[in-house]
This record gives sequence, C-alpha cells and structure tokens, in this order.
Amino acid sequence: MPLQSLSLLSLLVLLLLSCQDSKPKHPYIFVNNKEYPSLQEKSQIWPWSSMKRKADSLFQASQFTGEEDYFELCSVTIPVIASTAGLLYILDPSNSDIYRAKVEDDLAKAWKIVHAVRDTMTNGHGSSVPPSHAAFYTYLVLDIMHDKLNPEIRKKIESHCAFIADRHLPKWNASEYAIKAMKELYHHGKTPEFERLKDLYRNHILSLTSSDGVYTTGPGYAFSRLYMDQRIQKKIFMDVCEYQGYHEFYSDTTFQHLYEWVFGYIHTPFNRSYTFGDTPPRKTFEEWSVAALRVHRFSALAQQHARWFLGPYTETSVKGDLIHYLLYDSLPQAATPPLTRTFANGGAWLIQQPATTDAFAGAIWNIKTTKENHNHRDVNAIHIAAYGEHILRNSGYNEWQGPDPERWQFLHEMSESSNTVSIDSVNHQYSHGGGITSSLSGENLAWASGSSGEALTNGHHQRNFFLIQPQPNTAGYFALIDEVRSQNPERKVNITFHPNSASLPRISSNGKIFTWPVEGCNYSGKPVEVTIATVASAISHQIKTGYLGSVSAYQFPYTEPLTQACGEFEGKYLYSTYPTDDHGITKVITLIFPHPALDPIPRISTHNTTAVIDHGDGIADYILGPTANDMVQWEGRYFQGKWIFFREMEGNLSFWMAEEAVKFQSGEWGFESDKPVTIFMENDQLTIISPGTQIKIRYPGFHEFLQQEGKSLTHTSGDGWMKVYAEKGKNLFRIVPVIPDNAARK
Repeated sequence: MPLQSLSLLSLLVLLLLSCQDSKPKHPYIFVNNKEYPSLQEKSQIWPWSSMKRKADSLFQASQFTGEEDYFELCSVTIPVIASTAGLLYILDPSNSDIYRAKVEDDLAKAWKIVHAVRDTMTNGHGSSVPPSHAAFYTYLVLDIMHDKLNPEIRKKIESHCAFIADRHLPKWNASEYAIKAMKELYHHGKTPEFERLKDLYRNHILSLTSSDGVYTTGPGYAFSRLYMDQRIQKKIFMDVCEYQGYHEFYSDTTFQHLYEWVFGYIHTPFNRSYTFGDTPPRKTFEEWSVAALRVHRFSALAQQHARWFLGPYTETSVKGDLIHYLLYDSLPQAATPPLTRTFANGGAWLIQQPATTDAFAGAIWNIKTTKENHNHRDVNAIHIAAYGEHILRNSGYNEWQGPDPERWQFLHEMSESSNTVSIDSVNHQYSHGGGITSSLSGENLAWASGSSGEALTNGHHQRNFFLIQPQPNTAGYFALIDEVRSQNPERKVNITFHPNSASLPRISSNGKIFTWPVEGCNYSGKPVEVTIATVASAISHQIKTGYLGSVSAYQFPYTEPLTQACGEFEGKYLYSTYPTDDHGITKVITLIFPHPALDPIPRISTHNTTAVIDHGDGIADYILGPTANDMVQWEGRYFQGKWIFFREMEGNLSFWMAEEAVKFQSGEWGFESDKPVTIFMENDQLTIISPGTQIKIRYPGFHEFLQQEGKSLTHTSGDGWMKVYAEKGKNLFRIVPVIPDNAARK
C-alpha cells in the first residue's frame, strides 16, 4: 500500500475516533438504562404503580406559565417537571417524545428565568440552596434523556445548572459540595475532582455530627437537612455516591446512629420538635419523605422509629417522584417507639415506657464538639414534654436573625433564654460542653448527668437530670440536682426555667412553688399545667419576661398562604438565684411536675439539700444531696456521697440510685463501699459503676448471692447481706435467692 494511502487511512480512523469521542455521553448518575426493564415491571405493583400514576397526574398538571416567581420555580416547577418527566420517560417509553418535549420546552424556559434572577442576587440562602435543589433534579433528568435531547437545548440547560453550581456561595456546605459534585459527575464522571467534592460533603456532615450520632445544629436543622423532601441535594447526594460505588455512608456507624437519632429523638413523643439550637417548637414528621423511606439502608431501627411517628405507608403517603421510585425498595418495618437513650457526645433522652403521645419525655442537650452551626448558648439545657404538650421549652426560632435584632440577640446568643445555669449572670462563652458523663435507667427511674465543660467562663456546672416514671398510684415528675463550682468563693448561681406559657404563675405561700398554665400551640386540646418546686433556700426568685420564638406553618408551593405561628410569644419564666459557700460551691435540687390542670401534686417537704415527695398511701420519695458529700442523717437513714434518690413503700425500700457514694443505710437496706461508686438498685437488678472496689450490699429477708451474666461470683454473705468485688466500669448484677439443699432434693 502506498504511503500516501496509509496516511489517508490513518486520518480517517483518527477522524472516526474523534467523532466517537465527541458523541454525547452520560455517566448514569442514579439509574442505568439497563435497569429500565425491571423498573417498568415494578410499575405494575403497588406502591410503584401508584407512584407512576401520581407522576402522570403531576406531569399533566404541571405547566410553565411565566408568571411563577423565582422560589416557586426552584422549589416546585422545575423539580416537578424534571422528576415526573424523567420517571415517565423510563416507565412509558412509547410516549418518550412527550416527556422529552416538556424538558426542551417548559423546563428550558423556567431555567432561563431562574438564571436571570440568580444573576441579580449577591447573597442569602435563596441565592444558592433553592436553585441547587432544582439543579439536582435537573441533572438527573438530563442524564436520563441525554442522548435524545436537542443538543443545543440540552447544552443551554446544562449551562444554567453549571451557573448555579459555580455561583453557589461558600456557605451551606452540604448543598455546595453536593451540587458541584453533581456537575462534575454529569460532565466528566468519577474524576479525582468528583472524589474530592464527595469527601468534602461527607466530612462536612460528619463534622456536624457527634461520634455517637447527634447532629449538633439541633433538631430543627437536622429535620431540614436530613429529613424533608426540600433541599434534596443535601440529603440524597450520599445515595448518589452509594450508587456510584462509594460505600461510605450506609455502612458507617456514625451515619447509622445519626439517622436513629433523627427519626427517634429530634421530636417529642407527640411528634413536635425539641427546642435546642435554632429549632421552633412545631416541626413535625408529616410525610414519608424519601429520606424516611430509604433510611433502612442505614438502620432498620431508624426506619422503625420513622414508622412509629409517621404511621403506615399508605396510598396517601405515596408520591409520584423519580427519587422516591428509585430509592424505595421495601415496606417500612414494624413501629418501634424511641426508648430512653444516651448519646454521650450530644445529649440524653429520658422517655416514659411504654411510649405514647402523652408520654413523659425529657431531654438534656450537651454537644461535645467545637463545630458550631445554628447553635444557642444552651449547654445542659433541658426540654420537657408530657400529656401531648411542651411543658418546659427553650427559646425556639423564627428565622435567621428574626424576628428583630433585640429578640434575636436574646434567643440566639443568651444562655438565659434556655433552661440552663449560669454563675453571676455571666453568659455562656460556648455552645458546646463536656457531654453526658454518666447515665443509668430502669423501669422506674432514668438519670443522665451532663458536664458544662468549657461553656462557663467562671466555673463548672454538673447537671443531674431525672425522670421518675408515672405509675398507677404515683405521679410522674422530673428532678434536677445542679452542682455548681465557681472559680471564686461566695458567687451567685442563676437557674432559669421557661415554662411554655405567657401567663404569670400561681405562687405558694412559702414562695418556693410555682404553677403555670401550659399554653403555646395546645396540641393535646387538654388543659395542662406545670409546677416547679424549688428546694434550696434562694437569694431570690424572679418572674421575668423573655421572647419564645416559633415559625408559621407553611406548605409548598410558596404561593399558599402562611398559617399563623403558634408558640411565639413573650414568655414568663422563673429566674432563681442561689448562694455558694465559702468555697464557691452549691448544690440545688428542683422538682418539676407536669399535671392536668388543677390536679394536685404530691405533698412536698424540703430543707436545703433534702426533699421528700409524699405520694400518699405509704409511698414517699427521698432526695438527699449533702453539701461537700458529708455524711447526712435523716430520720434513721444514713448516706454519704454526692446524692441519692430512693423510694419507700410502707417502710420498705422499693428502688434507689446514688452517685459516687460510699454508704447508704435505710433500716436493713443499703450498701457500704471501700471507694465511691454509682449504684442503682431496682427489683432484683443491681447496676454498679465502679472504680474497682469491694462493696457490701444489704438486702433483707434471705441469704442470697449475686450472678453476673449467668455466672456465680465469688462472694461472702450472711443473713441479709453479701460482699462482692465490683470491677472497674459498669457491673450488671442479678440477686438470686439461694435454694436450700433439702429444697433442691425435693
């Protein structure tokens, strides 16, 4: 062959290869065309059949008029067109031209307006997050229809999406990294740049999540970023990564615990948000969002919690949405209510069992991280719910920097706007604390203890928070033992409680018991009150006024009218001031009783660091909190340690819990320890948190021995007592009566 012919042939081959390289390609971001047959088969089976039918209805109803505003285009018009057209293009290939034409016409026109408006915006959430939500859906439909779209129109829409990704402000980082990574994946595939953005996205979420799963922005923004179907790029980009083969999310224990927390612990048992950080009191799980539908991929328990709050997945739950269709793969599992649970680096949730919408629930918030976002100065703050109402709440949230500078400063920047503690009225310096340092729980009582860490500039606060579970013959209530150590002697300690009320309280004749009507949104429709009983002698109790924020309820599209905000008012709160001793130390006990309106609470008698709660019928609770852990005597009872809670029924000990104690004796009951231990005795169960020490248990009535995990332990015993070594850490024991030899032979 002549040299000239070879050169010509080579040129033709190179030209052909060049043409092939320039042929439009797409990386199959979330679905591959090889999957289309199986996806089409599923459309014959519920709920996918209903998803297809609802997508068709939405598609037929969706139209671009040119009169939609920017936010409606971003949040409704573009996502609905992209989602329904993309899904129906897969499921109904005989009409693919109709769906393609909708993208080339209405979607392209809508994007032209969004681009023009965005080009005039310089700042703000609306400039970046809503259009990225629209771009996320648009990249999916462009990927699906890529080869069949008019190349010029496709490239124009691509340029609009790229403009949004490139102009995303360096804020709202989950959104920023997700949409920039989607752009890179769509145009170039899984490049090193895509992997860099994927890692930034993942690490950003983890930076806002405690190691045991609490999203440290608080419940409100966990809801927005990890649950609801808006801002889809923030929560579903991780599923795109998993589809692309980066298995770094579903199997990661931090993400698993995060979703268990989101679907079990950001809302009270009556399905309204706990108010920590920038969180209003009225967010609610109201729909089977795609995040809820696919959460079993992270944790079966998380979806069981979602099922408990959301109810069954029914026809009314189904959405005609592309992402719902692709990610839904199993029916939600059996409902499981959240149990009492401690997240050591985020907080503790104490919940009455069995949980119902009326259940008592209390949470103590204490994030142990330096990454702060939408946080308040609320270390060791508590929120209490009962009878289907917020009983005690924190300052809440309207919107960023709302409703005005003065009230924003109070609710967002001042620790006094939360149910927490300060020294000499000095504001907390940080939003993070030392985490939950210890906790125990049983059938009757749950306890968690939080450390202020570095939050206070002038001392340390250790908050002990208790739920005493309601019983048929005894009232349920909450108790606090606040231990404060100031850096200087004879300082003043300030404790704040915010009942969910704008009314003045009724005050007892001794000036130590305060009762408020619970107001707010009145979710239960029943009149409820809260009574706060102070125990120690205070310098003063003040009733102050402070703003409690909330948000209006709204639905998409944005054109629908806002409903009136409830839970937004000037609240009347208790601000108590206590002295410290000449070492700068004080210990304050407070009792909190939620109860139906006008119902009496148990009779309370108090003396500084001792409280007796008399339920009647021979049942009484005792709380002893001696100063400096000195030995205390109370009518024949002896105790030495930080504090003890115990219940007596007709003179017999029912259950008891003590922290860092060496001695407790009530009649024939109690214990003695060589070193301080934290101990909880209930029924035949004994839990000891020990430094490693010998402990003598007094348990009257018979000779007995201890078992741990079914194994007999070496011990010595006598009539009504036993001595055993409790190893370092948490020891779980069961008291088992000895069966006499002659009884065994029978």
